Amino acid sequence: MTQFLACGGNKSLLAQRIHLSRPALYGRLARLERRLGVSLDDPESRTSLHVALLITEVEGC
Repeated sequence: MTQFLACGGNKSLLAQRIHLSRPALYGRLARLERRLGVSLDDPESRTSLHVALLITEVEGC
């Protein structure tokens, strides 16, 4: 997730960086969206997730 956020939500760039085909990446992101109940295409959702990840990192979770 952190790499996805670092790519600014750019799925093609993320697929290239993590050496995964775009269809495989899209499938993984779709499963993640279903689990989280948010759209990762929404900038506000990505920002909220980024903040949540930063908090867990700071708290050492």
